Amino acid sequence: MEFIEISSTANHNVKLLTTLVKNRKERHTIKKFVIEGEKLAKEAFSSFYEIEGIYFTKSAIEKHGVSLKPVIEASKNSYIISERIAEKISDLKTSQGVFLLVSMKEEQPISNLNENKRVLILNDIQDPGNVGAILRSASAFGFKTVISSDKTADFYSPKTMRSSMGSVFHLDIKDSKDIKNEICALKKSGFTVFCAEKRPESVSIKNVKIIDRLAVIVGNESKGIEDGVKSLFDFSVEIPIDDRVDSLNVAVASSIIMWELSIEKTGGCFEI
Repeated sequence: MEFIEISSTANHNVKLLTTLVKNRKERHTIKKFVIEGEKLAKEAFSSFYEIEGIYFTKSAIEKHGVSLKPVIEASKNSYIISERIAEKISDLKTSQGVFLLVSMKEEQPISNLNENKRVLILNDIQDPGNVGAILRSASAFGFKTVISSDKTADFYSPKTMRSSMGSVFHLDIKDSKDIKNEICALKKSGFTVFCAEKRPESVSIKNVKIIDRLAVIVGNESKGIEDGVKSLFDFSVEIPIDDRVDSLNVAVASSIIMWELSIEKTGGCFEI
């Protein structure tokens, strides 16, 4: 593979990568995003994402060139960049020196979920670290489809992808402009929709065992689930905790709920 050398920060490719790292709107307009580092590069490649370009500093290609050879071969274009350019592109204090320009996969409609019997819906969760941690747990516990509202931190932001440890690439993800419509579509497709929130009528998560198609809504870190969404769920569930503790972090709570409602945990039971 022949590498093209880029030496100027004014290069149009450098400008594009720098913009995509920072700008959610631009990422979703052109359906491309940037990932940084060896691990995420391998995860994107193994999950069959289309790689438009790979960018290395000279020190990074010496360190990772062999391990990333399949990624380089799969990339449409390969580039060598200076350390100064790498620092300009990266959102980290110290760049890892490896960047991929990647195309987003086409989002699937609810009707195409097929065997995905566990769906997670993120209602305005704003911290990308929380979103990334939730994606990691979703992948671990079999919630293969994750839908987010437009006010939820972007799945493709650098911090979200790092926090997910690459799990974002293993999931069917959907960035929705109207999660109410998504919830209605799920219900029409036979999904039972749970709201994860402490309410007078909430059922302890320990007492819920469901094996069939289900979706769980989790809400904003401080405001919870928005009012317009609350009218759409079938049941509300809560996690029993010590009275001296006001609440759990949303990523922690989501992980507990997903484990309790995972197919492996419920073991084939169906009970509401």
